[in-house]
Amino acid sequence: MKQIFESDNISFVEVSERLVPDYLIMVNDYEHVNRFIGGLRKTFTEEQEIAWVRGKREENAPVFSMIEKESGRFIGNIELMDLSETGGELGIAITAEMQDKGYGTEAVKAFIAYAMERWGLRRIFLRTSPGNARAIRVYEKCGFREYDRSEKHVFMEVSRPDPKQGTTENKAPGSRIIILGSPGSGKSTFARGLQERTGLPLFHLDNIWWRADRTHISRDEFDRQLQAVMQGGKWILDGDYSRTYEVRFQACDTVIFLDFSEEVCLRGIAERLGRVRPDIPWSEDRPDPELEELVRKYRTENRPEVYALIEKYPDKKVFVFRTREEADAWLKDSAVRSQRSPAGC
Repeated sequence: MKQIFESDNISFVEVSERLVPDYLIMVNDYEHVNRFIGGLRKTFTEEQEIAWVRGKREENAPVFSMIEKESGRFIGNIELMDLSETGGELGIAITAEMQDKGYGTEAVKAFIAYAMERWGLRRIFLRTSPGNARAIRVYEKCGFREYDRSEKHVFMEVSRPDPKQGTTENKAPGSRIIILGSPGSGKSTFARGLQERTGLPLFHLDNIWWRADRTHISRDEFDRQLQAVMQGGKWILDGDYSRTYEVRFQACDTVIFLDFSEEVCLRGIAERLGRVRPDIPWSEDRPDPELEELVRKYRTENRPEVYALIEKYPDKKVFVFRTREEADAWLKDSAVRSQRSPAGC
């Protein structure tokens, strides 16, 4: 078995048909392993595991078996799923007999370092069961932090610092700003606060797309109006509208991403019901199931696309806020306020 990389006590090797007996013991152990990684009471066969190994090798998938250096015993498997230019999802399984020996922490730390160096990643995320307290503690030791939670999953992530973000000299935004985030994240409220401090013209994309009777203009007309705004030279564009992500990334100099949890955004939608808002030409007076579904899908569908575009356009100033408190603190910073000209424009 070919070793790909190593840590102090673990050799990370290619997945191999020679290890299929070990794989079978691990994946068919519901109590200690499978209920945390798949949750299905299902018995896997030798033929299925052989097919899995062959498939992973044909795909050249980033999945490795972990072997204890001292004894040569099988520890488990570790993998990066849905690998993109910016990141991927971590998956790890350790056999019952090799748990509670410190191998989980050592393996995850080594794998993060290898993956970020090997593929130039900035972010790795994972999901685990809320009941798997041991795994959550391991991930926290490895630098992961929780960013979202549902009934079935705790979502955690670790990332490399963005050199464009966080230093004093780079706290000030530019003059062509796009604000992105899930419905309910508070983009429009944030945008109004930013407009007050910078004096830049503010455009709410919902006011372009929607009419007061809750019908909307055509995509072609929307695109024409959007292009006209962006040709104006200085602006703040508030709105997600994923179809136009790339054209706005190309035109802007600053990206602000309100990367808030599903729970926060759903609460944001509920709290704005019945309010008269300047960012949309009507008042939302009842819950909208379709809008709530967009929030639930945002983390898996829109969020990865935003991060991919951030990586694709490294010349942009990028500000990512994961809580309302972070976003509010940034708005109050003197570097942001100083951007307003004496004439207010």
